[in-house]
Amino acid sequence: MTETSARDRIVRAAAALLAEGGRAAVSTRAVSRAAGVQAPTIYRQFGDLRGLLDAAASYGFAAHLHAQAAREPVDDPVDDLRRGWDTCTSGSVWPTRPSTP
Repeated sequence: MTETSARDRIVRAAAALLAEGGRAAVSTRAVSRAAGVQAPTIYRQFGDLRGLLDAAASYGFAAHLHAQAAREPVDDPVDDLRRGWDTCTSGSVWPTRPSTP
């Protein structure tokens, strides 16, 4: 089993909370509980809640880009474009649960 850093656990927990409950669900208390760290760890790693939200957004978009790049291309480029559009507009930009390596 691969050990994940506190920073990774925090970002993944924040991204999952954001996906499941929106911005209102993301607080330092909720994230620290979900990530299994003390609240000061969040401030040491990210400075403030905005820094954490920026990192969670970057994580969500990176996961989305990875999923897009992993899609099998189809013969019809218009259909491929539609599939990409559908992915972007279906709410699947944010992972619903943090992925484990």
